[in-house]
Amino acid sequence: MPKVFKQAHRYKEDNLSYKLEQKEFEKKILQHVANSKSDKASKKAKILLELFVGETRENISKRYGVSKGTISHTIRQWLSIDFDSVDSWEEKVDLTVSALQKLTKPKTLNEKEVRVIAEIGREMEDSGYKSRLSLNKEIAKEAKLKGLPDVSPRTIGRILQKTY
Repeated sequence: MPKVFKQAHRYKEDNLSYKLEQKEFEKKILQHVANSKSDKASKKAKILLELFVGETRENISKRYGVSKGTISHTIRQWLSIDFDSVDSWEEKVDLTVSALQKLTKPKTLNEKEVRVIAEIGREMEDSGYKSRLSLNKEIAKEAKLKGLPDVSPRTIGRILQKTY
């Protein structure tokens, strides 16, 4: 890697770290989320807390099994939270949990779940919906009622295309 690129990359990393100015209430929110039940948000909050105390991204990535890019993405998501938009402590915690949970990849469906969605699609196919999109939305709702993870109507459409 050329020396100039390394310097630019290091500057970018340092610039992100520079923006992580910790306020006391932010630290308390992160500590609260880190001790919460949500594994995804808890892990991200722990990563941010370690960054706040000066831990290197390399050490954090090894400790938590995430890439440095994931850590940078977590920082950007944290910086995008607008705490001034909410008033109460609970709302700030909910806002933080919501933002940190968005950072993970969507759950992939296993074969059994795909078969269930295809079955629901076959059952509802002749239900008289005006459009394919409205049908897919109803299939997604029905799948959710059967305990399947959230699936977008577009994903439902892809599944149905493959199974017909």
